[in-house]
Amino acid sequence: MALAQGLTIFGVDIGGLADLAKLGVNGLLCLVNNHDVFKTALNMKTASKQHAHQFK
Repeated sequence: MALAQGLTIFGVDIGGLADLAKLGVNGLLCLVNNHDVFKTALNMKTASKQHAHQFK
């Protein structure tokens, strides 16, 4: 549903999600239980105007 609305996907690299999310285009995937990378990705998304324009 997020993709249909043009929203960025942040998730875990499991199942079919890996087929949908494209790094730097519409999403970011992290390995299971890699909380630090997930946290960094979210902080990067919200802190950087350049990244904010890449993602919706």
